[in-house]
Amino acid sequence: MNKSDVLAGFVFKKLAELNAVCPQSKAALAILRRGVGKAIADSPDTWAYVLADMPEEIAGRYYNGNVTVSECENAAYTALTLYAMHRQGNTGAVNNDTEFGKSLGAMRRASPNQDGIVRRFNSLISSSDFSEMSYHLRGIIQLMSSSSPVVGFDYCGLAKDLYFYQFPEHSKDVMLSWGREFYKEYKTASKKDIESE
Repeated sequence: MNKSDVLAGFVFKKLAELNAVCPQSKAALAILRRGVGKAIADSPDTWAYVLADMPEEIAGRYYNGNVTVSECENAAYTALTLYAMHRQGNTGAVNNDTEFGKSLGAMRRASPNQDGIVRRFNSLISSSDFSEMSYHLRGIIQLMSSSSPVVGFDYCGLAKDLYFYQFPEHSKDVMLSWGREFYKEYKTASKKDIESE
């Protein structure tokens, strides 16, 4: 199993823990929300919820006496803190099996402010580094969270995208994938199409 699949499985497990109906998950979500916009190294109160039980193959390493944050740790942390922010005040599901770009595109098509969403998306895909991209992603997820009904997407898939984005040879591929889904027009099946299947 490759690292991105291990990461997705790990995030899936963490989301299940955060979705449990208990005081501990509510407290965990509140702590994770405080990490939004910060680097993982600057948010030690979140470590118990992000780093606990992380598989060895995706965890950070020690090199020459220095600790390095792995791309998987960074991706998991960013996805989980954004998920916690997305969940705040929402009783509807914010995690589903729809790709991020597809969900955002559907929100754009349904919105009276399509130009504003396109501008935010353009800022996201033209980001110069992970920190800037995360900043724009946060703004978009806040829009999704305040939409009625709330717009959700696949957070395990997002974690994989965030992982690959950190490699210069893959960052443009991630943005292109989001762009394809964002601008794709999905045909609504008619009664005739369904009957002919």
